Amino acid sequence: LLEVESNSQVTLIGDAAAFLGAVTVVGYLMIGRHLRSSRSTPVFIYAFPVTLLAGLMLTIGSVTLEGTALTSATPELSALGWMDAAWLPWIAYLSLGPGLCGHTVINAALRWISPIVVSVALIFEPVIGGAIGWAITGEAYIGTWTLIGGPLMLAGAVMVTLEESRNTQNTDTHS
Repeated sequence: LLEVESNSQVTLIGDAAAFLGAVTVVGYLMIGRHLRSSRSTPVFIYAFPVTLLAGLMLTIGSVTLEGTALTSATPELSALGWMDAAWLPWIAYLSLGPGLCGHTVINAALRWISPIVVSVALIFEPVIGGAIGWAITGEAYIGTWTLIGGPLMLAGAVMVTLEESRNTQNTDTHS
């Protein structure tokens, strides 16, 4: 994770990290679903501690794994450098864009939409990111595996969503 290059090889550690990430996201979505639907926890009461904990864990990881200083005269080299006024527009964008309109909307959706449908929708994040990149830069690179995997991913998302809808309808009619 520290040094990623285009010619690097797939590793067992990378596969394990991806698997651990997937398991963690499943737990995160299941807990979110329980708190948002069963306990009716307001979205910001749920999102604030999650975001705070993630920020603390990422800061600790950056300091221990990357050697980032907690404070430094150069904001770019400091874990707290984001508090510099020069970074304020970027902090505002990241807080309002991906933070509020992204992660918080996902947390809010867990009240009404099952975690499986939310997780399948999250698979489209790289596709949407690529579309945004293309819209901003006018450049797009679509590889062979993307052309093969894209339609398969779309078909799988449709199948999961339709099956979840059918299960929800069956549950509603039997209750």
